Parts: sequence; structure tokens; C-alpha cells
Amino acid sequence: MKYGGRFLFPESVFSNRSNFSKVWRNEPASVSLFLLALLLLLPTALAEDAPPFPLGESSQEYAGLRFHLEIPDDFKADKKYSLLVALHGMGASETSYASWFVPLLYRDFIICAPKSKGAGWSKPDIAAVRRIVAHLTEKLPIAKDRIHAAGFSNGGAHLPFLVFEGDVPFATVCFMGSGFGGGKVPASAKKMAALALAGTLDPMATAAKRTPKMLKGKVRRADVRLQEDLAHEIPEELMPFYFHWLTVMEGRFFPGEDDSFPWTDDLEIALEELKEEPRPSFFYFFNDQDTEKAAARHVQNEVLLDPLVYEQAKTFHPVKLDIDLAGDYFHSLDLTRTPAIVVFDAERKVVKRFEGDIDATDLAATLRAVARKRPRSR
Repeated sequence: MKYGGRFLFPESVFSNRSNFSKVWRNEPASVSLFLLALLLLLPTALAEDAPPFPLGESSQEYAGLRFHLEIPDDFKADKKYSLLVALHGMGASETSYASWFVPLLYRDFIICAPKSKGAGWSKPDIAAVRRIVAHLTEKLPIAKDRIHAAGFSNGGAHLPFLVFEGDVPFATVCFMGSGFGGGKVPASAKKMAALALAGTLDPMATAAKRTPKMLKGKVRRADVRLQEDLAHEIPEELMPFYFHWLTVMEGRFFPGEDDSFPWTDDLEIALEELKEEPRPSFFYFFNDQDTEKAAARHVQNEVLLDPLVYEQAKTFHPVKLDIDLAGDYFHSLDLTRTPAIVVFDAERKVVKRFEGDIDATDLAATLRAVARKRPRSR
């Protein structure tokens, strides 16, 4: 029998080395029979301890739908996991859409990508997906407050039927190449966060941009990000941001683990880039020892994700530096504590320093003022 990763043997036989030797000398046949029985029972013991689904990739079927399932290879039954339910676009496969989310496996996510019965989704399909989610949460150690949904195009258009109907408490919803077009939103959605991702050339970009306004006051927060010069495709460049956004919505925080912006995280490279292409910049300084510091969590999980800060900083060069690696430069800017943000104009002059408790409105106002200032002609 196996318990806690260890095999348990009868105490009368294996209580100590002398007992084992005596039994083996006096009753070798009995011991042989016991070991044979143990070997026969071993597969059953291992099966009872194994997860109900294969680790890694597998194809499953439930409630009349096939679904692609991915479970981390280092899965542990006594650990809680997040679940992402991914609805493919029109005519696509469940496996192709699931492949975009593989990096989440390393953040303790389980990925479930169902396949619609037809080329696109229907309300009966979505009802079956809800049953699949309930099935997975019953069979796997999935945290009830860490269930997420994402959908591309036709899949995104059907997300409201999944997340706003039924009893599954979704924590977040992400519309890709789509957006929330309106309709009834239950009061329970006040605990949910929403995100819309699209390309600037996507016909659905307007719906994506309208999503925060359409969901204002109905969910706890709603964000939108657009990838430049992208048509109706998966927003590949925005996927790191989406993964970061997901973990922030779960309340996770570790200083420096941030994808709010396309950071340059090497000082020498950043200074060389700014020399070759002069433009306004802002430097975010962090200390990986600040995991318990409320101000550090606030800056990374709220200030850097603030829509106004993002809107004003889009034309800036973003730099993220660990003070353990850039301490001399940090102190040369007369900074004394983390978190810290320094805003520079296009001529590399310090406009304003922010330290400790940083207000998003103040930072956004500074960024806006710098963005509007034209650099002097050379």
C-alpha cells in the first residue's frame, strides 16, 4: 500500500532488520508469496495515487464534446491549480488554439480547449463546456476562484454565454479578436475581470476598444490592449501581457515579474537604444526583496496596469531594472528606496522621480506632459 509517496509494509515482517532476516531464513516461501502478492497489487496502488488524467497533453471527451487537456508534468495532487478554458475560432481546432497557452503550464495552470461540434460554437456546445468545467473541477485540484476563460473570434463572441450564465464562478474572461457586444451581466460578475485583445487592423478592434466601456460598473475591472498593424489574428505580441494580467488578477506578485510593457531590462542596452533613437523614457526600479512590501505590490499590480498610465506611456521607451544589478545607476539618480519610477524627456533629462507609494494619476499626468513636449531640433 502507498501513502504519502511511501510504501507501507506489515510491521510484523518489516519492523526491523532482524525480524526481516529471521522471517526470510525460516519462511522463505511465505516471504516469496508475500512479495509476489505485493507486486501484483502495486499497479493498483499506483493507479489509486495517480491523477485521473494523463500528465501533459491528452484528448478527452465528456458531455458529448471532445476537448484537449494539458496538465503540468510536475502535477501534484496536494497542490491547487488554475484552469483556463479556451474556445477556438471559427473553423479552427482545439489543439491549435491550446498551443498558444502552453507557457501558462509553468505558472500552475491547467488548460482545457474544447472542440465545438460544428465549425463554430452554439449555445448547446457552451452548455456542454460548462459541464466539462464542472467535471474537471471535481476530478482535479482546481481552485474555485482561479477559473478563467478566453476565446478567439467566434469563440470570443460566445464567451458571455459561458461566463455570465451557469454556476461556474469565472475569475476572468479574455476576448481575443472580439469584444463584449452587450447583453445581461449578472451581479456575480462584479468579482470578475475582463480583457479585450485585438489588432489595430482587425475589423473587431472597435468592439475590443468598446469592451471596457460596455462592462464598466458590471465587472471589477475591464482592460483593452491592441497590437499594431495586426489584422484578424491571434495577438501574438500581446500574449506575454495576457499571461501577466492573468496572474495579477489572481493576486500573484513578485517584484520584477512584469509584462505590462515591452521592457528593456539591461541598463547598457537601454542606454544604447536611447542613444540611437532618442525619445522619452521611464525607468522602473525594483528590488526582489520587496515581496512583502505593499507599495511594491501596488506599483507593479496596479499603477503599471493603469489604463491612463499605459495610454500616456505608449510612445515611451520602458526600462525595468533590478537594483541589485543597477545599484550605482539607481543611486546616481538620487533614489533611496524601491519601488521607484523615473521619467526622462527625449533629451535624457530627469523630469520627475517617484518613490515608494506612487499614485497612478500623478504618474500619468507626468507622462502626458512629457509626451506633449516637442524635443528641441538638433
